[in-house]
Amino acid sequence: MDKLKYALIPILCLTTAIELFNQVNLCDENKSYHPIDQKLFRIRDSLYTSNVDTVIIYSHWIYTNGFNGYGKVHWKQNGETYCLNLTYKKEKSLIEREEIKKLENDSIFTYFFENMIDIIKTNPENQEIRMSHDGIHFFEITWNEKKHCFLMPNLIVQFNPENKRVHLINLFKEKETDTIIIDGIRIRNEKK
Repeated sequence: MDKLKYALIPILCLTTAIELFNQVNLCDENKSYHPIDQKLFRIRDSLYTSNVDTVIIYSHWIYTNGFNGYGKVHWKQNGETYCLNLTYKKEKSLIEREEIKKLENDSIFTYFFENMIDIIKTNPENQEIRMSHDGIHFFEITWNEKKHCFLMPNLIVQFNPENKRVHLINLFKEKETDTIIIDGIRIRNEKK
């Protein structure tokens, strides 16, 4: 029995390493090895094969020091809008997946198209404030064989609430997930 236990340890380590190094390309230029992003890409790719009109994937790596955060997938299929939420539970090193929800409206899609977010090519200017391991928001939408994608640091989201890209991020962002600095100490928004 001990030999079997010792034989399984390398297999478990190899499986974990493969998952960790299985990176995805965010916006075709930035690599992500976050499990949420990997899962979002797999879900997105599976939706492509099932007559989906439009797909949005979004993730928020709350701060980039260790795995944390969540992701969302919104899609339109046959005139209906659906949502799936994913949360990374770092205590268990696994992704929790909620049930697929049918949404009453497609306001997130409407906001994107009515505000022509796809023609906005840059984020707001970076603030003078710098933060080590700042969180990152990832947004990608695909429709009619077109794709629009952007990444945005969390500090830019916090300090530019009037920006259209920031407003779009805020439609996805979970409450109480901002990380802020008070007197040089990083704290979460809910502990202000």
